[in-house]
Amino acid sequence: DVGGWENETIVQRFKEYADVLFQRLGNKVKFWITLNEPFVIANQGYGYGTSAPGISFRPGTAPYIVGHNLIKAHAEAWHLYNTTYRASQGGMISITISSDWAEPRDPSNQEDVEAARRYV
Repeated sequence: DVGGWENETIVQRFKEYADVLFQRLGNKVKFWITLNEPFVIANQGYGYGTSAPGISFRPGTAPYIVGHNLIKAHAEAWHLYNTTYRASQGGMISITISSDWAEPRDPSNQEDVEAARRYV
């Protein structure tokens, strides 16, 4: 039995949850973030298993299914807010995307500088 973000029904459930929040808090909240770092959730939570929920036994498929469902859930919540609530509440809605940074081990070594640039 596949649950959580691996189950496509989560997309509609997330939209319904967002709808409740928009209804109840939308007059007070002007900046909404639907999801925080979906890549981390998909890759580390459902691929490597190093982040919650700690699933690592389907690394070749789960992160892709989860990532797809996360993006669809974000899109559903965004469109719901945009079409139903934005005009009356005047808020903004987005998603938080993670990014990494790297510094060269030895800044005077050109190979290290290039490696850090490639990583970023």
